[in-house]
Formats: sequence, C-alpha cells, structure tokens
Amino acid sequence: MARVVAALGSWEGSVWSSQPEPGIWSCGQVVEHLVLANSRYIAVAESVMPACPAADPETEVAHSFIGRFLVRAAGPEGNAPAPAAMRPGPPEIVERARLEEWRGQQGQIAELAAMARGKDLNRKLFRNPYVPLFGMCLADFFRLSVDHTERHVRQIEERAAKVPQA
Repeated sequence: MARVVAALGSWEGSVWSSQPEPGIWSCGQVVEHLVLANSRYIAVAESVMPACPAADPETEVAHSFIGRFLVRAAGPEGNAPAPAAMRPGPPEIVERARLEEWRGQQGQIAELAAMARGKDLNRKLFRNPYVPLFGMCLADFFRLSVDHTERHVRQIEERAAKVPQA
C-alpha cells in the first residue's frame, strides 16, 4: 500500500487517470482491477476458512496445479488477460475511493492470513470464483494474492513515474 501511495504522489495532475497509451490501464484502473479481483477471492476464503482443518506441523504448503498455473499467469512475470469480471471501467470514471477500498481488502487478507496460522491450507478446496471449473486450495489463494498484487503494484509504480507531476 505504501508503495502505491508513494507512486501516486500528491494526486495532482492526471496520475490517477492517465493511460500510458490507448488500451493500457491507468493507475486508477489497475487499482480498480485489484479491487474487482480480490472481492470474490476474499469472500470465498472467508467462507471456507472456518472449515479448514488443523495442520500437522510437518505438513509443507503445496499448491494445486491450477494454483501454480494462475500464479504464473497473473503473477509478477505473467501477462494473462483479465477475465471480464475483473476489467475496470474507463479511466475517467474510476473513483479515487477505490484506493481506500483496496486498502481495506489488504487488511482483510492480512486478517485471513492471521486466521490461517496452524491450519492445513492444502486440504480445504474450493471452486475458483472466476472460473468455477477449476478447484483451488487456500494456499493458492494466499500465493495468488501476493503475486498478483506485486505485479500490479509494479505497474502502478512504472506508470505513475511516466506521468508529469503538476
């Protein structure tokens, strides 16, 4: 969060809504995409966490095939296109309040991580909220959340640096 706030600077000028080129998301659109992507994953993780069994201390975290695939596609080195449900609106209508919404989601994810201590994140499976054909585990959710966020924080930093500050 601190990196995004630092990249956006004082919010003067058009750093929030400037697109580097047509078809490339603005900083605001990237934040909105993160909000949209997180919303369904957080809801599912919150619903399945209470049923997650205790972990054997010797159990290592293991990601599912789909989880590993999604992390590669959506993580820092990935370039997967966003599903329709995760695509932001036009840059001129993306509200700055989305940044506070994203901040709140980061807090929810941190709370889920605290709740996950001592639980077997490999064993509690759920359907991917965007592609229900695929199953995932809670370990996948946490890894995807971290790696997907890193990808887009880097984009915000790069794009904000190219917008002339007022």
